[in-house]
Amino acid sequence: MMNRIIFTLLTVIVVGANAEAQRQIKFYTNTQKVDQNRYEGVLGSAFLYKDWMNATIVDDQDSIYDNIKINYNSYEGHFEVLNNDEYIILDEKHYTKITIDTEKGPQTFEKGLNSKFKDKFYLVVHKGEKVTCYVDNAVGMTENTIQDVGKTRVQKRFKADPIHHFKIEGKETWVRLNKRKLTEVLGNKKAVDSFIKKNKLKINSASDLGKLLNHYESQIIQQ
Repeated sequence: MMNRIIFTLLTVIVVGANAEAQRQIKFYTNTQKVDQNRYEGVLGSAFLYKDWMNATIVDDQDSIYDNIKINYNSYEGHFEVLNNDEYIILDEKHYTKITIDTEKGPQTFEKGLNSKFKDKFYLVVHKGEKVTCYVDNAVGMTENTIQDVGKTRVQKRFKADPIHHFKIEGKETWVRLNKRKLTEVLGNKKAVDSFIKKNKLKINSASDLGKLLNHYESQIIQQ
């Protein structure tokens, strides 16, 4: 009897381990490998983060993957994961939510925020009953002709071009964010400016903008 119990327990452990291994294999094989030197010679960075970040990823079966090394390629518009020394494009159709650990706290990317691009991941800045804000952290590339040791060459450079999307009481709009455009979108300029100044917020910081929008929805929008 005891041997049968031990055998059953060992079978459960082995099956569980195999299932976890298969889950991890599926995660890394539903992907496309890329050349990590493909941007050689281009100034700036194509990526949102300066280094690989730890992330928690949820797939379409509600399985959770922890401690995944990840970065967002803002130039090409997709996530890449690091598997040993390989850069791999995440096959995003299999996943629904990505939460990245940053120095300023977790940053969450979700699908379904934009009615025109339901399958695209966006960084969630604020998600409330009346106000939602999310960001497309796009990056473009510029080309400049320069003189280099007596010859002409083209210098390429990445240039950040983030687009902020707002949905306020059902009305949707998007802007290339600055303080003037922010107050145009939100209204209540005096109250918004006062909160930004009092709390020394940087509106181009996702965490600071999130603080502002949380205050805006709970306090200012009621005025």
